[in-house]
Amino acid sequence: MSTVGNRSAPGDPSAAPGSFRSVVSWKQARRRYTKTRATCCFFDQVHRMFTMTDPRTGDRSRSWFGLLVFGLLTAAPGCGSSDAPSAIHGTIRVGVLPGENRDALRDQFGPLLTYLGSETGVTYELVLHDSYEEFQQAFERRKVDLGWFGGYTFANVYRSSGAVPLVSRSRDSRFTSYFLVRTDNSAHDLNDMRGRRFAFGSRLSTSGHLMPRFFLQNRGIDPESFFREIRFTGAHDRTAMAVRDGEVDLGVANGSIIDTMYASGKLDPREVRILRVTPPFMDYVWACQPHLEPQFRSRLIDAFLDLSVHTPAHKLVLSPLRARYFVPVDIDQFKDLIGIIEQLAIAETAG
Repeated sequence: MSTVGNRSAPGDPSAAPGSFRSVVSWKQARRRYTKTRATCCFFDQVHRMFTMTDPRTGDRSRSWFGLLVFGLLTAAPGCGSSDAPSAIHGTIRVGVLPGENRDALRDQFGPLLTYLGSETGVTYELVLHDSYEEFQQAFERRKVDLGWFGGYTFANVYRSSGAVPLVSRSRDSRFTSYFLVRTDNSAHDLNDMRGRRFAFGSRLSTSGHLMPRFFLQNRGIDPESFFREIRFTGAHDRTAMAVRDGEVDLGVANGSIIDTMYASGKLDPREVRILRVTPPFMDYVWACQPHLEPQFRSRLIDAFLDLSVHTPAHKLVLSPLRARYFVPVDIDQFKDLIGIIEQLAIAETAG
């Protein structure tokens, strides 16, 4: 399998750590990317207004209504200025994957939403959901404007609702999952776990289900026939606790969350150990509804890209997110992942 999203952005400061010039050029490159992207979105909308398709014949013709609207837009005072305020009114509703308990999610995302509000002049409200399915449905019903998605849920809302990818953490193009066992388990490899009890996270989790299933199948392991019992815990921390408490013999979870649980003392390496680490894959992404204005999207992306661990105030925002900085992303970086989803769906249907 080709690794998803392993493209490195030009001018990445990690290529020359400590170099002021490299950091400046990196930020400039990211800003050029976002400005170009916003411009393309604008002219794409103009093109769609100029042409319309006859639903009966499929013929495209010029839309005089589109020309009129475009004329009014460009003639209106300030509409052509990049500094014009966004037409966003009220509150931006933000949803996130419920991969941990609600208190942890509030602590994790609260500082970010406060920062985004100060940078974009818009109020952000964190809307929490009880399951991945509920979160996905809320976005599809436009009850969420901006979301923190895993690769699997993003692929679903991209196909169902046209979700627009904005940014990812620098680490998200090389994400991994951990297969966990109790430390007193004598297993040395996944093949030693035949006939045991196994736990995924949520059915819609990229790191807690989709990619681990894909990698297991690549090793010739069909979970349903290989393990005696399979359960879905619904969250990464619950998977780790199920392994620790002996409810299952093997579980798979988001590597980043497990690392944080070890560091915070919520998980003890004397009780739970890592049996296997998956190959890297593309995972998390911030994405928004397609109806949000390109100018507002550009401001939002800029706010993310300005975050740096070298700024003390920003570190307080980035640290809970397990991030060093954000990078712009586009749909091309998720094509391999979308292909895996389709491949697994075909295999499941055939089975």
